[in-house]
Amino acid sequence: MDAQKILDAHEKVNGVLIHRPSIDVWGGKINAPFSYDVFINAKDQDVLRLLSHYTGYYRNRDDYLTGGELEVGMQLCKASSLYPSRFLNLLTMYWGYIPTKNRDDIMEGIALFLSQRYGNLQSSSVSISCEDSDAITLATKVLDELERHPIHWQRNRASAKALEGCSFVIQDTSNGNRLVFLAIGFAGMDEEVSIQDFSGNLINIGINMIGGNIVDSLMILASNLNEHGAPLPELLEPTLRRFAENKHPAIRSLVLRHLHVLQSWHPTYGWELFRLAMQDADGLWVYTEPCLYYAIGDKFEIVSAQLARIYSEGSHQELAIWGRISALSALTGHIDFTTLVDELDKLDTTEAWQGASDIWTHPRNIEKHREQCLAGIEKGLNAQKNHAMEVARKMNRIYQDDTPFVSIPIELIGLYFAVLQMDSENRHREVFGFTKWLNLLFRSDPEHALAATEIYITYLTNTVNYLYDYDNLLGQLMTSFFAESEEREEADQGTMLTRVVKVQDLLLSLGGGSINNWLNAAERP
Repeated sequence: MDAQKILDAHEKVNGVLIHRPSIDVWGGKINAPFSYDVFINAKDQDVLRLLSHYTGYYRNRDDYLTGGELEVGMQLCKASSLYPSRFLNLLTMYWGYIPTKNRDDIMEGIALFLSQRYGNLQSSSVSISCEDSDAITLATKVLDELERHPIHWQRNRASAKALEGCSFVIQDTSNGNRLVFLAIGFAGMDEEVSIQDFSGNLINIGINMIGGNIVDSLMILASNLNEHGAPLPELLEPTLRRFAENKHPAIRSLVLRHLHVLQSWHPTYGWELFRLAMQDADGLWVYTEPCLYYAIGDKFEIVSAQLARIYSEGSHQELAIWGRISALSALTGHIDFTTLVDELDKLDTTEAWQGASDIWTHPRNIEKHREQCLAGIEKGLNAQKNHAMEVARKMNRIYQDDTPFVSIPIELIGLYFAVLQMDSENRHREVFGFTKWLNLLFRSDPEHALAATEIYITYLTNTVNYLYDYDNLLGQLMTSFFAESEEREEADQGTMLTRVVKVQDLLLSLGGGSINNWLNAAERP
């Protein structure tokens, strides 16, 4: 009763007391309780005490932004990547005292060091090792550790990354044999994908799989041994066959990514791996281009068979590869150009035209195979609208890459701008690089440059509302035209000057500060 009287008195003054749960907003970045410097500066026994203390520790409500076991492990991994030999010795000497998860952290740090220092993994400034470790000695000790505790390291992600790191530095068959033997244990493992790549890029998926790390390690090892003249381990070939037959396409995509290097040294075996990996080719053709590209000269009979498969089985970007390889083969005389164009027409696929025009519009290809490249571009620009649009877009590289500079016939330039003008989605678009190309063209052929400029300005008047003269290139071009036309005025009775003045008037009608500035400067005495 006394308690009820107290509540009644309280309610008269403060209102009815309503019980509600405490709702708080929690957020922020979770930080480790200390940085990797603590591990680096601590004595071995102190490192072990820290690991023991944080084993199984999870942050609580009072220190919700301070991490626990997971974050401490990340700092241990960082420390191991900076001082790999020291922490590998710690792992070896105190194996029984180091928690299971932290063993993996140390090994991942060592693998990170090897991949950043000797491999192709990019490193940030804070990831550069402070320790001058001998690569071969460190790799040998890593293999020793993986062999010393096989049960722990069996099909383990950290050990897979460590094998990949070791593959960058191993140059002898003896250690190569050890690496391959350890890799055999990963073959045939049923692995769930750790990431979702909605772009469908199998390489991105594969490099985040344990099996993907093993495939990379075996292929890199094979390349290293070949480069140093060392025999390949006997077990390497059958082990790679098993991975080439892996049911997951992401694993097979990694085999294909490196395969062109192996094929250059061991063509028979390399093409056998290609056949095994491509038994189920769904989604894999996009990763075969290097294999096909480097084999055009010596193994075209094999390339031809694969092109036929892509033609019948491929879709979308796979047909772009068919277009590129086929166009290259036509340049080298392995495929008849007329037959190629007929097949492009039959396919009626924009990606195939894109691929072929990648080859035809490359300035170096035009320089060496001018007649065929220009004929291909012309065929593409005269194809169905969607195909022609893509070929026209590919032509932009001619104007943007002036090494080497290539001239384009005036008929082709007219056809190019006629196609662009039909592009309703990008009507208000200038052609970046074209004015620079016109200035270069003027140096060798002023008449050609003027004719091309007339087509270009006509295109602009029909498609853009406002002209931006990048780097004052149009102003420079007009100055050159006026100087040239004045020199010719007596010889051609002012014909060229009349055309240049007309171009000037069209430019002025488009507006643009730089053009007006140029005109004002030209009128000054």
